[in-house]
Amino acid sequence: MERFIGRRKEDGIRWCCRVEAKRKTRNRNYVMRQVRGIVLTYEIDINAWNLLNGRRFERSTDSWREFVYNNRISQENMRFSTETHNQYSPPQYDIVYGPLADGQMADLTRVEAGELGVEDFLRTVTNIGSQISIHTDAAKTGLKLLQDGRYFV
Repeated sequence: MERFIGRRKEDGIRWCCRVEAKRKTRNRNYVMRQVRGIVLTYEIDINAWNLLNGRRFERSTDSWREFVYNNRISQENMRFSTETHNQYSPPQYDIVYGPLADGQMADLTRVEAGELGVEDFLRTVTNIGSQISIHTDAAKTGLKLLQDGRYFV
């Protein structure tokens, strides 16, 4: 199951359609489902979230690209530093807010194999929207599902 948390309902709908198209591309026998996804809308308790440990990226900077890389690379010894990722258990950050990476992360396997340099990879990471990433139960308590906030795509 793929999850995406964004600021606007339209972004969620676009994400559902994108995931469905990706599945269809990967499997030529794939049959489109009647419902591609469900978009849920929540109210956020900002006061509760302000008490949590969060990380915010205002725009797609080199620091953001490194954070994306460090969170997606599977080999810990290939990370830039231990401070710029959220892979610990428990996570370092309850919430991360900022740009949404393009998802074209297949080149990470080439980086791990030594076929592509990290700097070359970082240049390919682009921003396609914004997202909120929730990593702890404490962060989940700041969300309230709206009664009329269910949309089938």
